[in-house]
Amino acid sequence: LEPAFAPAAPPPPLPTPRRPPPALDVRGLWDALRPTRARDYLPTAAESPWGVPGADSLLLVSGHASTFVRFLASTLVPLVDARYRTNAAQRALVGKSLGGSGVAHAMLEAESAPLFSHFLLGSPSIGWDGGAFFRLEEQTRSSRPALSASALMVVGSQEGPGTLRNAKEFEKSMHQAGVLVTVDIVQGETHGSVSFPFAGRAIAWLADELSKSRAGAVASGA
Repeated sequence: LEPAFAPAAPPPPLPTPRRPPPALDVRGLWDALRPTRARDYLPTAAESPWGVPGADSLLLVSGHASTFVRFLASTLVPLVDARYRTNAAQRALVGKSLGGSGVAHAMLEAESAPLFSHFLLGSPSIGWDGGAFFRLEEQTRSSRPALSASALMVVGSQEGPGTLRNAKEFEKSMHQAGVLVTVDIVQGETHGSVSFPFAGRAIAWLADELSKSRAGAVASGA
């Protein structure tokens, strides 16, 4: 007699465990990029009050933010506009730390400032060189054209009184230039840890701003 049920087939062999990907070692990357960031994003040549002991001097490389933001205006933005479908009325510039300083400087340059409708700054290094940004802002205030734009600045509450004071001063000075500034202070975050909250809040803020802009255009029949 044959059995009513055939014996069950043996289970398939378990897949061979895959080797985990090799660890990504980024040690040294931050320091390697530090000189170029200082060159392109900082407005004046000065020695850095920040950084680990023994870090390379920034005095001879920093201070070329004007060159960088003029490159954005004369070369990069026109290139992007030529290759992609863009909307000049809805263009944002984003930066964190030294990059945020570069964004702030772009707001002062006649060539770059009008190209952007929104500026997003994460914990910007506008305290560089004893507040060079504020000196430049005051020196150029009477000669700069009015800037029709909005800005978001995100800083951590644990970054220290200097950063929080600079944020308030930035809001005040840019308001006098016609820019609507939103300052968002993230509780419990430091200069390093605020990077992730900045990314999320910046995207949400920009999406809301663009949505309001589109709604206004529809209402006006544009």
